This record gives sequence, structure tokens and C-alpha cells, in this order.
Amino acid sequence: MSTPDNSTPDNKQATPARSKLSPLLVLILLSVSVNGLLLGLLLASRPHSPSGLPQHTRQISIRTDTADPRRLLRGLPPARRQQILHKAFQTLDLPKSEQPRVLFARLHKAKRKVHRLLKADKIDIDQLKQVQSEIRALNGKLAKTGDALMLAVFEQLTPEERAQALKSLRKGRPGANRQRRIRPPQDGPQ
Repeated sequence: MSTPDNSTPDNKQATPARSKLSPLLVLILLSVSVNGLLLGLLLASRPHSPSGLPQHTRQISIRTDTADPRRLLRGLPPARRQQILHKAFQTLDLPKSEQPRVLFARLHKAKRKVHRLLKADKIDIDQLKQVQSEIRALNGKLAKTGDALMLAVFEQLTPEERAQALKSLRKGRPGANRQRRIRPPQDGPQ
């Protein structure tokens, strides 16, 4: 086998093409960087909701907050609230490792680990993927447990208590008592 000779005229002509490509690549990277900076500034200057969070974030937190059994039962007397929650947790009959408090602690620990991984000088992508997978699994377990707990709570409520619980949920939502305005659709998340 013979090795290619780098001194042929064809290879010398390829070298100037690379040097022409290099400034073009620099211009493209510079353009992407400037556009990203401008987009970041535009998003940062968007008006936020009174709670300090962007509108779409606030809406997500409202939706997930309605699945909190303590919030649902806050209109009931403390003794009845305790009785319902105690029986609901007994109905679930979960092993200690699957109880919501343990799952939330593990979720918090995994999120702190992601934060530490992202702060490192060199990011370990494989470890980051593993931790994110663990977070997804924990969120899934928490959702299933939360749904089962809410069903166990609803089974115990009388019709009057259920009406009172729904009323307290509605009372707690910002803007729940005023009529909604219909707005024309806007581009992007709100």
C-alpha cells in the first residue's frame, strides 16, 4: 500500500478552501451568539405576573396545587381533616420507601445532584441522564401516589364536605372569583 503524497497540487488547493470556510464558520457562530443574546434579553424583559413568576409557570403551579389533599381539606375542622388524612394513608398501605415524604426527599436530593453536576467544570452527560431519569421516575411515582391519595380522601368526604372542599379550592385560586377575559391568541408561551 502506498501512502498519499501530501505535496500534490490537489491537496494544496484544498487548504485555501478550508481557510475560506473558517471565517464563514466564525461568522455563523457569532450570528448565533448575538441572536441568542438578543432572544435572552427579549425574554427577560417580558412582563411577569404579580407573583413574580412568568405567566405560564404560575398556571402550571396552580394546576398541580389543586391535587394537594391538605389544601383540599383546609376548610374542614382540624380533627376531621386529621381523621380523613390518617385513614387515606392507611388505605394506601405503601412501603416506607414509596411514601410521599420519602419520595419528595429523594426528588429534592436528585435535583440538588443535577444542580451540582451542572455547576462542575466538565459536565458528565451520562450521569446527568441517569439523574434526570431518576427524577422522571420519582415524579411518576409521586403522581400515582397523589392520585391514589386524592381518591382515598374523596371516598371519605360527605357531599357537604366535598362541596366545601371544592369551594375552598376555588377560593384559593388567584382570580377565581372574577370573570375571565377572552384574549386573542399570542405567539409563544404566556
